[in-house]
Amino acid sequence: MNWSLRYLLPAIGLGAGVAAFLGLMTLEVVYALPGHVVPPDGQDLSDWLDGFRAAEFTWVLYPAIGCALVWDLLSVALPSYRGDQRVLWLLLWIVSAAAAILCISFGTPREQNGVGIWAPVFTIINGVVIFWLATAPFSTVTHKFAPFGSMAVRRIW
Repeated sequence: MNWSLRYLLPAIGLGAGVAAFLGLMTLEVVYALPGHVVPPDGQDLSDWLDGFRAAEFTWVLYPAIGCALVWDLLSVALPSYRGDQRVLWLLLWIVSAAAAILCISFGTPREQNGVGIWAPVFTIINGVVIFWLATAPFSTVTHKFAPFGSMAVRRIW
């Protein structure tokens, strides 16, 4: 593999993860959540959505991209490492999912009558999909089959 492609592929994956997050956030905030969220009394829906967006960036995007960056740095720095790649990837994925769960517990603004179902569902989707998308299709050649589902995605190209 060309050395430049070795470094370019993880960067493309990180960019794809961020782009997917921004696309999902736009769909959620503009189309999905406004019809399903009832903010607490005295709070405007746009203020609630701004708080949701801020929590998603802080609690979901940054940890997911951080875990993907750790995965990419390890795969570039240790290209000959053959032991337990899948376990390492799974641990990083669990950290990303745990950050999304913590976001639901502590970061997401509360709705009227407690937390509804849609905000937590979108938070979990963002947390697990962003890390997977940044790593599974775009890992380096030496680590390309470690992420779950990467064999199916890699067959496409």
